[in-house]
Amino acid sequence: MASADNRGPRGPFEHLEMLEQVAVHVDDLEASMAVYLELGVDFLPIMRAEVDGDEFRLAVSSIGLSLVETRPEGLRAMGFKVRDLPGIVEALGRRGIEPVLEFAEPGYMEAHFLIDNVQFSFAEYLASAPARATAAIVAGILNV
Repeated sequence: MASADNRGPRGPFEHLEMLEQVAVHVDDLEASMAVYLELGVDFLPIMRAEVDGDEFRLAVSSIGLSLVETRPEGLRAMGFKVRDLPGIVEALGRRGIEPVLEFAEPGYMEAHFLIDNVQFSFAEYLASAPARATAAIVAGILNV
């Protein structure tokens, strides 16, 4: 049970504030989008990219859901807003899990990890971060 200051009960992940983004693989991007559109989920225009011969199409929603059609199949990602990014990087490092991508700019820090074939991104910032979806796209393009 969380304490009054909204921190978890134990461990380094007591600093996770919220799940912000989930990217899932789909076989047919338009068909999957149609289901979510029926539920009222809006998407930005479909984006396309090719990295090392692998191609993907991506639809990012306004609620943090990204649908990814890839060949070959594979991209799965989760993005969290956190309070102590250096603490999380240190905790995962103690388990031998190192960041595959890190970047920072004033007021915003983010680190990406590959854990069990799932890309995890952790971002620490004070204000809203419209660059959040961009970070996930950049990570995908960098084949993270």
